[in-house]
Amino acid sequence: MNDLSLNSLLLRTKSNWRLIVVPLLISIAGCGGGGGNPTSITADDCSVNGQNKFVYDVMKDFYLYYDQVPVVNPNDYNSPRDLLVDLRVAPDRFSNIADKQAQQNFFDEGTYNGIGFSYRNNDDRLTVSVVFDDSSAGRAGLQRSDQIVSIEGVSVSKINNDGGLGVFLSNYNDGELLSFSVISTDAQATDKSMSKGLVKMNTVLKTEVITSTTDNQIDNKIGYLAFSSFIQPSKAELATAFDTLKQENINELVLDLRYNGGGRIDTAQVLASYIAGDSAVGADVTKLAYNDRYNNFDESFPFLAIENSLDIDRLYVLTLDGTCSASELLINAMQPVGIEVITIGQTTCGKPIGFRPINFCDKTLSAASFNIVNDINQGDYFDGIAPTCVANDDLSKVFSDPSEAMLKTALYHIENDQCPAANIAASKKTKVLKKEKRNPADIMRSFN
Repeated sequence: MNDLSLNSLLLRTKSNWRLIVVPLLISIAGCGGGGGNPTSITADDCSVNGQNKFVYDVMKDFYLYYDQVPVVNPNDYNSPRDLLVDLRVAPDRFSNIADKQAQQNFFDEGTYNGIGFSYRNNDDRLTVSVVFDDSSAGRAGLQRSDQIVSIEGVSVSKINNDGGLGVFLSNYNDGELLSFSVISTDAQATDKSMSKGLVKMNTVLKTEVITSTTDNQIDNKIGYLAFSSFIQPSKAELATAFDTLKQENINELVLDLRYNGGGRIDTAQVLASYIAGDSAVGADVTKLAYNDRYNNFDESFPFLAIENSLDIDRLYVLTLDGTCSASELLINAMQPVGIEVITIGQTTCGKPIGFRPINFCDKTLSAASFNIVNDINQGDYFDGIAPTCVANDDLSKVFSDPSEAMLKTALYHIENDQCPAANIAASKKTKVLKKEKRNPADIMRSFN
């Protein structure tokens, strides 16, 4: 399959046949993905009513659950996004409409407009979770675990009460320096100047080799890889990371996907192939099954023979409820090729469906288009993938710190082949987790 190959798709409508050009490379990211390089099309009418009709026609035909879409009057809705919400059929909570250019920039180029960090909101402070190197935040020295207490003299509490950080930042222009009051992990208070602008993401957040000694005095070389998104530029980053891990001759791998909301299937295919090694070649990483009108689009993504792939029989994956889509696909792909997967953290988001994005006007419609299964046709994990050992995200520690709660739990399991006692008890209570999970459609909006 070629990165830039395109495929013409005819969508049936009540009035005519409409030719739509869509990317052959598919995305399963929560926000629609941008798999490949979506080619623009022009809807018959870009008025609100025209866009609504376009979305309605697609949902009644190409959508995975097309035969269950409710009958509505598209003209009754103020926007195609409002319409789409009412057309989605359970268990789909993921289909969405995004800005076409922003989506393409994010998934194909690895860029977005912002400051360059993500965070956990603790009401009166924002605790930083990820900082991208090539961003205003990265250049200002902001780090994971830092706590932002005010911006331009306005407390985080007030910012939250007034609509949140996104609303607050919308009042400022690109390049306009803002003063962030920050408390670091050593309790030092500093002011950092940062501004909105182009952020270029590094999706490999950390690559490390941790050495531990077993009771038999044998050195365990444990690879650690923190990975944030499955986008096109990730492939080059992964090549560098696995060159390092291969040279170090690791015998265990901890893959940190705690903040990874998904992305492109072809990038997930590459990462799965690095992990599984040559013995998996001939099996499929994943298979896609469309609705009965478009089953001619059904396809498979095989494991690849790839330089610097590993030879391991066990994989540790760190997960949270935002671990989604392509991340879950990768977890699901391992067992059929003989790799045991130990998950550490929280139950994943539960998204065994994907999108074939369709551009219209200045937007991209990502409607659920196919089911996702592994080589032996296992899928349907809408309740998420439960953790083997429960652990919480520890924002007081940097990535790869052996004392960080999630990584510490993984290292304990590697040494003892079981969860710590407290984690076992917690795991038994969370095997079926049916809470309302974060919609992965927020993947782009989760970065500032």
